[in-house]
Amino acid sequence: MKADGEALVFYENGERVGTVPLAPLSRVFMRGDVTVSSSLLGKLGERGIGVVVLSGRKAVPTMLLGRPHNDAARRVAQYRLSLDPDFCLRFSRAIVEAKLRAQAAFLGERRESEPRSRYLLTLSLKRLSSSITAVDQQATIASLRGVEGAGAAAYFEGFADLLPERLHFCGRNRRPPRDPVNAVLSLGYTLLHAETVLALYGSGPTPSSASIMRSTSHANRWPVTWSSHCGWRSTSMH
Repeated sequence: MKADGEALVFYENGERVGTVPLAPLSRVFMRGDVTVSSSLLGKLGERGIGVVVLSGRKAVPTMLLGRPHNDAARRVAQYRLSLDPDFCLRFSRAIVEAKLRAQAAFLGERRESEPRSRYLLTLSLKRLSSSITAVDQQATIASLRGVEGAGAAAYFEGFADLLPERLHFCGRNRRPPRDPVNAVLSLGYTLLHAETVLALYGSGPTPSSASIMRSTSHANRWPVTWSSHCGWRSTSMH
C-alpha cells in the first residue's frame, strides 16, 4: 500500500489494483503479508487514521495510533478517578450490568422467535436475571468479575442452543478458538478492542488506566479499553 495524493493505493505483483480516498477513512485494518510505505503511515497519522495490524494465526492486534487528543485536563481527571476505589467500583458495576442486560435482551428477543429453544433460553434468562440482581451487592472488583463470569456462562449456554449443531459450538473457548463460532467471536472482540483503543486515544482518555480489569494479565496493556468495551461485547456477536 502506498499514498498517492489524497488516496490509498493498493498494488499486487507491482500492478495497481485499487484506490480508496483517504478522506472518509477512520481506520485501516491489515491482515497477512502487507507492505506499507513510510509516507503512507505518516499521512495516515497526520489525519488521525489508526492502523491495526492483525498478525499470526491468532490475529494478535498491533496498533499504530494517530495524533492524540490534546486535552490534558481530561486525562488528569481520568487518572484521578482511576485512583478512587469507590468510583471504580460504581463504574465497574454499571459496565457489568449494562453488559448483562444487553445479553438478556438479546436472549429475550430470540426466545420469542425460536420456539424450539424457549425452554433453555428461559433457564439462561433466569440465571442472567440473578446475576444482574447480584451486581449492586458486590463490594469488590474481584467478586464483580465473578458475577460477570456467571452471567457470561448463562448467556453462552442459551446462545449455543440457537446455533446449528454442525457449528460445534458448546461454549466460549479461545487461544486458539476451536470452532467457527468462537473464531468469529474472537475476531470480533479483537476488532472491537482495537476500535475502542483508537476511539479513546483520539478523544482524550488514555487506554492505560481504568478500573474493572486491572488485575488481569491481558487487560494490563489497555485496561480502560476492556472496561469501555465490555458493555458492547454482547451486541457485537449478534
